[in-house]
Amino acid sequence: SVVATNATYSFTVTANRTLTANFESSCGISAADLPYTENFDSYTSSTSANTGVKPPCWTLAHQYVTMSDDTKPMIFYKPTFAHSGNYSLFLNYRGIYAMPAYEGDVSTLQLSMYLKQSVAKYRLEVGVMSDLNDESSFVTVATVNNPTTAITRVTVDFSSYTGNGHYIAFRNTLEPGYSDNYSRNYIDDITLSTISKGDMTDDSYGMEATAHTLTLYPNPTTGILNVEADEEVVRVDVFDYTGRCVASFERQTTVDLGRLATGLYTLRVTLPERIEVRRVVKQ
Repeated sequence: SVVATNATYSFTVTANRTLTANFESSCGISAADLPYTENFDSYTSSTSANTGVKPPCWTLAHQYVTMSDDTKPMIFYKPTFAHSGNYSLFLNYRGIYAMPAYEGDVSTLQLSMYLKQSVAKYRLEVGVMSDLNDESSFVTVATVNNPTTAITRVTVDFSSYTGNGHYIAFRNTLEPGYSDNYSRNYIDDITLSTISKGDMTDDSYGMEATAHTLTLYPNPTTGILNVEADEEVVRVDVFDYTGRCVASFERQTTVDLGRLATGLYTLRVTLPERIEVRRVVKQ
C-alpha cells in the first residue's frame, strides 16, 4: 500500500513560551575539542530514574507544553536505557534541547549517538539553531524514529546545512497526527567529530554499520526509484528539505516519486533491524 501525506507537524499547545537561554561562553566546543564525547555518567550517583540533574552547558531552548520540571534535559538512571554505563539523557516533553555551541562551521561535523525510543509515534529531529531564544531558527537536518525497543546507533552528518547556526539541537516531537505532551527519547554516548567532505559519498545517517547493503537507483530519478536491500524493506518515508514527510510506502521496493516537485529529498528506509537514510534527487 502507498500512503501519501502532505502534513506539517501539528502541535496542540498548552503553553508556547521561549526560555531565556542559559548559555555560558566557557561551555563552547572548539575544533581543538574534537572529537567531543559525552556519556552522561559523570554528573550524578543517583539511582532514581528522574535524577533531576541537568548536564552543564545543555540548554532547554524552547518548550511546546507546560512542564512540571524545567530541569529537562535530564540525566536519567536506568541501565537498560543506556548504551553504556547506567545513565542516558532523557528528552521528555516536546521541546528543543541544544548542545553547547560549536565555534566553527557546523556543516563540517558529524554526530554519532545511541537512541532509544519505545513507542512508534515518538520522533526526534536533529538540527541546528542560530539563536537559542528563537524557536524558528531551528533547521532540521535529519528526522529519526525507531519504533522498536532496541537501542540504536544513529549518525547524522551536517554537510547539507547552509546556515550560520552554532548550536546542534534536538527537537523532541511526534509523528504527524499526534498531539501528546510527551515524546520520550533517550540519547547516550554522543560523539561529535569532523567529517571529510570528500568521504561523504552516500550522504547517509543510519544505524551502526553492518554487513548489510542498501542501494537506491536511479539517483537522480525522474520518478520511479528502486530500493534494493538484502533484507525486507518495511517502510520508506520521504521528506522534503523542510523536514516535512511528503510520502510513505509500506513494504515496497519500487517507489514512485513522480508526483513530487523537482529537488532534493531525504528517504528514511526502515528495515527489520535498522534504519537507513539516503538523499535522492528528483528531476
